Amino acid sequence: MLFRIEPAGYMLDLARALRAIWPGEIDVVFMNRALTQKWELDARSFPHEVLPKGRLNAMRAIHRRIRETRPDLLHVAGWSAPPSLAAILIGDACGLPVVVDLDTWRGTPSCWRGAVKSIAYPHLFKMVTHFAPGGNRQAAYLRGFGVPDNKMTAVQMTVDVTSIRQFLASEPTAGATFRERFGIARDATVALFIGRLVSLKGIEDLLVAWPRVTSQVRGMQLVIAGDGELRDRIASAAAVDPSIHQVGRLSGDDVWRAYAAADFVVAPSRFDNWGLVVNEAMAVGAPVIATDIFGCAGDLLRDDTALVVPACAPDRLAESITRFALDPSARRRLVAAASELISEWTIENQAGKIADIWRRAFAAPGPGTSPRT
Repeated sequence: MLFRIEPAGYMLDLARALRAIWPGEIDVVFMNRALTQKWELDARSFPHEVLPKGRLNAMRAIHRRIRETRPDLLHVAGWSAPPSLAAILIGDACGLPVVVDLDTWRGTPSCWRGAVKSIAYPHLFKMVTHFAPGGNRQAAYLRGFGVPDNKMTAVQMTVDVTSIRQFLASEPTAGATFRERFGIARDATVALFIGRLVSLKGIEDLLVAWPRVTSQVRGMQLVIAGDGELRDRIASAAAVDPSIHQVGRLSGDDVWRAYAAADFVVAPSRFDNWGLVVNEAMAVGAPVIATDIFGCAGDLLRDDTALVVPACAPDRLAESITRFALDPSARRRLVAAASELISEWTIENQAGKIADIWRRAFAAPGPGTSPRT
């Protein structure tokens, strides 16, 4: 039984890949239909269940679902959401192997929260059979709470690299089509921001940095794709600056067309647990400027694969964008290394790593249980 937070596109891709290779059934349960944004989900082609609204109702539904279906294993997304925590506790009480994946890589600076975590987490983590951290930063986070290396396997959190590349190969004019649609000159240098329009994603830092960029790079264009609470501020900026193109939230193949239209991607987040925008850009072959606060730093964001800048530093961001825009040879060098690296980070490989964890979890004795075969 696979418990996920919401039906984000990459998670649907992963669930499909797991169903393609796992010999048994996989029940997929979403805790929320649209937590961060409205996701497109065709229930007819993707069997799933969504928990009812309300924490108590959701936890009751989890208990009932586990009792009625009697799954052989639970795979849970993190533990901070009440339904996730409930699934771990119920699974442990029922003597089931429990696998937990996570993209969390750092704690909160609050002293009292840190004290509570240092006491509670080691007890909670004993209920988990195996952890599946997204990458090295997440694994280090677990080690900080005493989780041994033999109890966790990094699974290379990613997107469907293969499908993205197949689409772009089938539509070689994808970038030109996108530029024409939004009135962007083919020879213009284009920076792309794609994501939720919220402060955490650093869009305000980008807006502060942008006038410095355009004052030094003639004809520079910025495409902002996404939706969120800052949409009106973006609209105001675009209304007075013709170099800013607000294109709204994109879906389906339009996402890959936007990446293909960009000379490079700017990801200025002030904090991001992982940063799938980096995976996507690398899969498309678009060079990346990203802040050092991403959870994929060290795994994907490296000196040879991306231009990494400090978070919450608009001046440094402006300098980096300007330098990137004026140095296409540097962009090509980074793309070559990034494309080679992301080729190993496929959804198929991630599914294979998770399936291997499941097989080992069945053989691992848990508290109060005997080994499974």
